[in-house]
Amino acid sequence: MSGPEGSLLLDLIGDWVRGQRWFPAKDAGDAELEILTSFDLPDPWAEAACTVVLLMLRRGGQEPTVLQVPLVATSSWPSDQGVIARLGDREVLVDGPHHPAFLRAWLSAASPRPAATITLAELDASGAQVHSGEQSNTSVRIPGPVTDRQTTTRDAVLKIFRVLAAGPNPDLEVVAALRYAGWRHVPDLLAGYSRDWPDPSGGSVTGDLGVLTAFVPEAEDGFELACAYARTGRDLTPLAAELGACVAQLHRYLHTALPVQSEPPEPPAFADQLRSSARWALQQVPELRVFADGIEAVITGVAGTRVPPQQRIHGDLHLGQVLHGADGWYVLDFEGEPLRPLAERRSADQPVRDVAGMLRSFDYAAAVGRAAAPAWTEQVRRSFLAGYRAEQGNLDETVLRALELDKALYEAVYEQKNRPDWLPIPLGGIRRLTEEQTVAENAPPSGERLLAGIFPSPSRSVTAPA
Repeated sequence: MSGPEGSLLLDLIGDWVRGQRWFPAKDAGDAELEILTSFDLPDPWAEAACTVVLLMLRRGGQEPTVLQVPLVATSSWPSDQGVIARLGDREVLVDGPHHPAFLRAWLSAASPRPAATITLAELDASGAQVHSGEQSNTSVRIPGPVTDRQTTTRDAVLKIFRVLAAGPNPDLEVVAALRYAGWRHVPDLLAGYSRDWPDPSGGSVTGDLGVLTAFVPEAEDGFELACAYARTGRDLTPLAAELGACVAQLHRYLHTALPVQSEPPEPPAFADQLRSSARWALQQVPELRVFADGIEAVITGVAGTRVPPQQRIHGDLHLGQVLHGADGWYVLDFEGEPLRPLAERRSADQPVRDVAGMLRSFDYAAAVGRAAAPAWTEQVRRSFLAGYRAEQGNLDETVLRALELDKALYEAVYEQKNRPDWLPIPLGGIRRLTEEQTVAENAPPSGERLLAGIFPSPSRSVTAPA
């Protein structure tokens, strides 16, 4: 789609796209959108016209990003939900995942998995519900056939990837490999949909546009569950230990199901990577200056230890990526951070990075749930680690502390930019981690190495919040 028609469509949807939670360039004043390509997805019922538009997002100094925007043009839409634009008195342009015509079209075009427990024809697109909590993609729960007990339905979840990348998306690749290997703590993979599109640099590429998985019945979101326990002071330690064991099993199955050949970095190089990330965080968040000595002490400790072997990992693991159901814990969302290059997301990394991410998530659950007892978080952390070690063996405490600190520093930057009122959460974690290192080392090295060239003077007058 090009010329006047393409320009008109971009005028209609451009502002809407920029306002979505999944739009990856909210802070980029130089972000430009253009239509890369579009294609029709026929609705089997011929109820409405369905078109998938792929936009190219350009930002200065960065590689172009491809965004997916499914559209439905209809003259009958009684709701304001999902409306992008109104065209005259009756015609409405709707975001595809909100409209049953697009869902039917997607299910018709998708490639079902051979061992799927639900056939795509059994799904009822007319009763679908869009999940409102996501930031980087759009997920839709689609009702399925009634179970044998006639009390519940076997539903499915369709995830539409908003940021596209050439190659296999880990959300399909990893789940398929784990299910094939016999691990049942991921949802059943039902179908996927891939397509060619023009490569902005020339030629064409192929990538995944969406994935359909089985809905996990009677399951609770891990973060909401932990917050509820924190709020009421209930003992989460048994579930935390089970979750630790589940994450350890995940790593063991990933190691065999998706083997990779990758040598870990040498300790000095690993320390330099962490130091570079820390310096970036200190540039963004001046409140971190008070922790410079402790941060440098943690990083210096890594330089003298053995870096554990690398393998495929989850890559973005936290309580919001797990569900607790009748059969225990389930792990979701293996896509990783969508804005990172796909090759990086599919590459080997430290399993302990996933462990660190979950530990940071417990801090958030305690803060959001307003845990009354400070010991609640520490007890949950210890139980999670005990469950992990029981399945996977010892964890290198030095590397774990460094990667948890690395995650907390990233969180501090994110919170300052997006949720300033939440900045005390990562600051509290950074204080704890650096104090632990100070106790262990007695005399931490100077943080001047981190602060050099960042601030005119390494002031220590900023007090970390409680």
